[in-house]
Amino acid sequence: MARRPVQWTAAEVFDVDCAETEPSCEVRVRVDYQAQAAVPGVGMLKSKSGVTEIWLQIGGEWWYSADA
Repeated sequence: MARRPVQWTAAEVFDVDCAETEPSCEVRVRVDYQAQAAVPGVGMLKSKSGVTEIWLQIGGEWWYSADA
């Protein structure tokens, strides 16, 4: 894939679940992406996938948490 990098083409939040006791939310996002096919003449391969992220509220601002 190093020679065929993935390109994100869209992202849409479709669900948010926030904790009642902590300033954090689990956010589910649908991402659309594409990459050039390895087979000549096939063109771009397009797909969609779901991603779950954790966001934390710190000092009144929301931050993405890669380690949560």
